[in-house]
Amino acid sequence: MRIKCCRILLLSLGTILFLAGSLLAAPQYYYFELGTLSGTSSSATRMNDRGQIIGNWGPTPRAMWPVYAFLYNRSTGMQDLGTLVADASLKVITPTAINNRGQVVGEWDSSSQSGWKNRAFLWTKDEGMQDLGDLSGGASSAQAISNSGQVVGGSTIASGSTHAFLWKKGNGMRDLGTLGGDTSWALAINDDGQVVGGSTTASGSYQAFLWTKTGAMQDLSSGQVIGYSEARAINSSGQVIGYSDRGPFFWSESSGIQDLLRPSQAGWAQAINALGQVVGYYSGPQSQKRAFLWTLAGGLQDLGTLELTPGGGTYASDINSTGQVVGTSNRRPFLWTAAEGMKDLTSLVVNLPERAATSINFTAITINDNAWISGSWEDNGPGRPYTNYPDYKAYLLIPIE
Repeated sequence: MRIKCCRILLLSLGTILFLAGSLLAAPQYYYFELGTLSGTSSSATRMNDRGQIIGNWGPTPRAMWPVYAFLYNRSTGMQDLGTLVADASLKVITPTAINNRGQVVGEWDSSSQSGWKNRAFLWTKDEGMQDLGDLSGGASSAQAISNSGQVVGGSTIASGSTHAFLWKKGNGMRDLGTLGGDTSWALAINDDGQVVGGSTTASGSYQAFLWTKTGAMQDLSSGQVIGYSEARAINSSGQVIGYSDRGPFFWSESSGIQDLLRPSQAGWAQAINALGQVVGYYSGPQSQKRAFLWTLAGGLQDLGTLELTPGGGTYASDINSTGQVVGTSNRRPFLWTAAEGMKDLTSLVVNLPERAATSINFTAITINDNAWISGSWEDNGPGRPYTNYPDYKAYLLIPIE
């Protein structure tokens, strides 16, 4: 009885802390440009709670190869993550995830071999970039990493099919199997070792799965009329988000699959925080994209829009543990808080360069639990006219205390 009461007290304190954080006004920010190393372009994709950022750098983001991977630290600046082998035909190195220990995973892509021959990699400060191997099929891709260093992704097997894998240091790559079909992919893992993704079933449909170390792969669509589905993220409580032919969904052990939108309404669930709050976008009036915040208790909330420039729509990209949301609205970055709603991020930055302020495409991609924000903007300022292959500049915003 005492333990139960303590749990109730802890939950109440957690709720109070969350409400206090979510009602804070949007802070002002300092701007830091991450650099481009020896190239002309950089693009940020992920950030951990220590403020370490990963992304790509290169001559230009879409027109010329090769494209390399970087890790950025405030103390040391931008660092190239290197390559698995010296290969003149290297196409792109894609970092997909970073944990709070600064370990990075991703995919190394070379055009020197025909077919899909990519390699999953793990990068650490002590060992650099290392090949994680494959499941005897010759190709692999790492998609996510837990704070303990467990890595998940997909790899070809000897038959040529792709299976989800779990990699652990000392144990190597483990085949997680399928839901009865030929193919599976693992896309996310939490710190309890729970893995989610998608797999074909014995009937041939593709469905979302949850895998745990104590049980077999579980079909999350069980008992539902769903043609296809895929799980894309999982939080520390084992709550899952993904998409299906019915639209974006939320899943928990107690609730099962909950559709986030009306039947057949198009949309996407982009991120989920530790409290089970989900952000993403949906198709609003005239099919224009609208950002949303969804909770199991309150349902869907439209986050509004920045009416600055026509077109572009509004997309929520990430949410932190206090419910602060970042994204892009009409090609401008936004920060949304419960206290003040949606704010143009550029209006909150005290030292924003003119070239960034006048960019026609400025995105906010990720926010951590310290309210640090990162993304990229298109460098089309004075002397840099618009082209089909523009340069981008990765940035970091840090709140002014």
